[in-house]
Amino acid sequence: MIQLRAHHGMCIKKFEGKGYSKEFVHNMINVINRLEEEPIVISLKEDLLCECCPHNKNGCGTNEKVKRYDLECLSECGIQEGDQMMFDDYSRLIDEKLKNTGRWKEICCDCEWNSICHTD
Repeated sequence: MIQLRAHHGMCIKKFEGKGYSKEFVHNMINVINRLEEEPIVISLKEDLLCECCPHNKNGCGTNEKVKRYDLECLSECGIQEGDQMMFDDYSRLIDEKLKNTGRWKEICCDCEWNSICHTD
């Protein structure tokens, strides 16, 4: 089972091969490939995607901001920390509850990757 921060579901949906570093991009691709086969458990803590993030030095340096993203994702999607599902099911929830309602743009409006996610 793959632990996944709640807001990372949004990041994964818009990932286009860009990132902080080659290592970050490689790790992101590996995790995304695993999501096709393994169930996820929704988390509010650092996950596999965080391993290569430059903000993750002795814990998440942007934890206050990203935890807000996580909590809003949980609330809007009607799920809780610890819920388990396949990523495809989570992806559909994100589309239905966040993307199609416009909440996605509000939740992560101060993210440094915002310009990639909100191009459509």
